Amino acid sequence: MSLPDTEPKIIDIRQEKNGPSVDGLVHEGLIDALQPSDGKERFMPELLLWDEAGHVLFEEVISRKDYYVQTSEIELLERHARDIAMQLEPGAMIVELGSGNLSKTKILLQAVDATETPVTFYALDIGLSNLRRSLKDVPSTLYKHVQCQGLWGAFSDGLSWLQQPVNASRQKCILSLGATVGNFTRDEAPTFLKQFGTTFKPGGNDFMLISLDACKDRSRIVTAYNDPEGINQRFNAHGLKHANEILGEEVFKDGEWTVNGEWNAELGRHEWFYSPTKDFRYGQYAVYVKEKLAIIHSYMYDDEERKFLWDRSGLVESRRLSAKTAPYNIHVLVRPKKAAGEGDLNGSMSGEHM
Repeated sequence: MSLPDTEPKIIDIRQEKNGPSVDGLVHEGLIDALQPSDGKERFMPELLLWDEAGHVLFEEVISRKDYYVQTSEIELLERHARDIAMQLEPGAMIVELGSGNLSKTKILLQAVDATETPVTFYALDIGLSNLRRSLKDVPSTLYKHVQCQGLWGAFSDGLSWLQQPVNASRQKCILSLGATVGNFTRDEAPTFLKQFGTTFKPGGNDFMLISLDACKDRSRIVTAYNDPEGINQRFNAHGLKHANEILGEEVFKDGEWTVNGEWNAELGRHEWFYSPTKDFRYGQYAVYVKEKLAIIHSYMYDDEERKFLWDRSGLVESRRLSAKTAPYNIHVLVRPKKAAGEGDLNGSMSGEHM
């Protein structure tokens, strides 16, 4: 007698199934990062950090007590998961943008399952191996009323999939936990939110759960994002090792690059970047000593910056869930019936801070 298959279903939603692989995209991003910048900031592809080894290293980052991003989200979900779950109707979909570690998401899914409301959870990720790894935490036998599936594709693929007629009528809860929105620039973030907001029915019961770090305390930020034990540093340093694997040779030699993290108070962000200790050349490309190749930025949002973000995204904050132990929030965003400022804004949840 064969055992039932407990591995969640993964749907290939890629629009270009014969397009470049994840490694191919990373390779293209590496070459772009090495191009002359004309004074503009140069970015290494963030996907360098998110191979299987990178995920293992990041597990060490989020397991630290001083990493308040993780502890705050767990606190908030444990307090509010039941209330959030009660907003979901039968047949609703929960879509998480970037699968990663599902330990926090499982708090919400358990609460949904307890309501006995049939819903489907979809984890979206561009990397098939990462998606399979994440979904191992939610086998099909774990819940009675929540089906768990994977969506294999990029954010743009997920957006197109959500816009399909078969999904248009279903209530949507979109999750973006961790630092996803904070990793976008202040110009990119509202566009990201606005695009996914267009999949919501105006004035309907669809909603997003978006995490944002509100801390501006340098000491606390540095301890969380650039810990004295060097766990964050090892995680970001892995990007150079992965770059060498992608390029097929040791282009970024150990000892010839520094991996730096620092708080930029003027721009309100924590920055990780690579710098060569001597002039670097790779074919026709050059990076000169002390020049920076950014790998990841984490933007913090105060009240004014959040208002600017909501206004530009066309979404409305219907509720803010605030952590007790850190200046960190999960925001419930909805699409209003009318444009902001016209009044009569409806949302799936009411209330202010909690």
